[in-house]
Amino acid sequence: MINGFIKIDKETDFTSKDVDKLIKKELDLPKDGHLGTLDPFATGLLIVAINEATKVLPLIKDEEKEYIATLKLGETTDSLDITGKVTATKEVPLLTRESINDVFKSFLGETLQVPPEYCARHINGIRAYKLVRKGDEVNLPPSTVNISKLDLLLFDNKNKEITFLAKVSKGTYIRSLGRDIAVKLGTLGYLKELRRISIGKYDLINSVKVKNVTYDSIIPIEQFVPDIPAIELKGKDFFTAKNGGPLTISNASPYIFLKGEGKLLAIYQKKGKQFISYKGFQHD
Repeated sequence: MINGFIKIDKETDFTSKDVDKLIKKELDLPKDGHLGTLDPFATGLLIVAINEATKVLPLIKDEEKEYIATLKLGETTDSLDITGKVTATKEVPLLTRESINDVFKSFLGETLQVPPEYCARHINGIRAYKLVRKGDEVNLPPSTVNISKLDLLLFDNKNKEITFLAKVSKGTYIRSLGRDIAVKLGTLGYLKELRRISIGKYDLINSVKVKNVTYDSIIPIEQFVPDIPAIELKGKDFFTAKNGGPLTISNASPYIFLKGEGKLLAIYQKKGKQFISYKGFQHD
């Protein structure tokens, strides 16, 4: 069984689940999954886990994500992006790079953000976007997000468009950020383009388009997650780990990979003075 990760450069019109299904079919895999869902209109980095690598996904640090977005000013849509229907328009005031940067500065740090109505948040067990499509009223509570970087890349005054780079905490909606920026600029806005360029420490380098995925695109688990140390076991410890038993190992990491006979056996988690089994790996 082949296990590992693929860095996908997702194209528009694919859902994240579409990408999973295409890879699973192309490589004839029993299972896969992804980290960091992207909206269909968005492009960029999507991390896909292959087979047993899905067990490692919860341990990958994705606290911050980085995006490049283009915000269209003067009108808004029901979905807050280019795929939605225009619901309102408003004149765009005279703007300068300086006035835009002043607004950007006001968003830095922790802030409360109201999610877009068309999102995957649950309301009484039902996705918000499903309720909106049924015509139900949706009132999503604000959540605390952190914006560590917000840089103006381009101001197209003729077309009333702003392109910016945003580095944000997990759970931040860039569509909502675009909406709120436009309001503070005295107008309305929606995202015309959105591209994710990083998830935690992972970027688009060596990423591939879905149509170009092959077995060679798969990055081995240990190589992809080098911050989790891998320990080779022999003898009694090898058989203990193979059977999921606890081990006393001198290591300060909260999680470790255990190997034996050239294969990954399991992920172990530190509990007190011992490591206990977190997830075991299958190889057949």
